[in-house]
Amino acid sequence: MTMVASARAQTLDRSARSNTSGLSVGMHLNTAAIRSPESVTDKGGGVGLRLSYGLNQTVAFFLAYDVATLSARLMDYGVIHTDVGLRLSLANGTSATVPYVEGAFSGRAWNQAAYTNERAFIGNAATFGGGVQHFVNRSMALDAGLLFSHGTFTDATVNGVSVPDYRGDAVWSSRFNLGGRMYFR
Repeated sequence: MTMVASARAQTLDRSARSNTSGLSVGMHLNTAAIRSPESVTDKGGGVGLRLSYGLNQTVAFFLAYDVATLSARLMDYGVIHTDVGLRLSLANGTSATVPYVEGAFSGRAWNQAAYTNERAFIGNAATFGGGVQHFVNRSMALDAGLLFSHGTFTDATVNGVSVPDYRGDAVWSSRFNLGGRMYFR
């Protein structure tokens, strides 16, 4: 009888190791890169914030905001990614480690101040990626993920004046995020 009660208690404890459902807030550091059509890659670091709501152990909707400063050949510039997306977790609740894949519709902004000119580019992108969460306890998890975005900067301004008929090139960007998440249930 004691062995049955002990086995049942272990089963209950193991089933509660991870739970990706409900509201969660995450913060992370990131390394970001943009690859231009000329095959030049600029890299830098930044921070991000993510708000998610998991419908169940598998499906979660999220809103994310990442900002980074990238170093170019002649100057530094800022890049912002804003993502609205869907995360699919490969969770069963018994493991503290939960891999995931995700996709998002993203808005990107690129702002560069060079000498006396300030240039800004805005556009949309499709984002996809994946990663892994490791639950420290039921409400806190460490999160590491890699995201790739592809899209075109469609609007440009120079010194606050819109560039008419701007036609941007398709540009890849990537982000590696490392941070933590707090789940509220």
